[in-house]
Amino acid sequence: MAEQKRPPAKRGNAGAQTKTIGTAEPTKLRRVLEAFARGDSFNRFEAEQFGDHTLPSTVAAIQGRFQLQVARERETVPGRGGHPTTVTRYWLEPAEREKARQLLGGGRP
Repeated sequence: MAEQKRPPAKRGNAGAQTKTIGTAEPTKLRRVLEAFARGDSFNRFEAEQFGDHTLPSTVAAIQGRFQLQVARERETVPGRGGHPTTVTRYWLEPAEREKARQLLGGGRP
């Protein structure tokens, strides 16, 4: 029996820049982007307040989908049992915050 070939998986418009991020966008992505647009910075543990359990993936999605450069810096924080653990803090620089505001519809979140 001949093996059937599957069509390649669709990967979206990786090279296309979206002009705005509508309310139909995934809520976690929108909440994180709104926080970045306000000037907030946070690490993966602090991102739990937005319902984000996978912040590095969310940051990668924001960078790839919306062509924003997310700044980052490694830091050590208390982890489980108070033991130090290294995480990454993420934020948007002022010029990127303005781009994020435009993506969110031009308003200041």
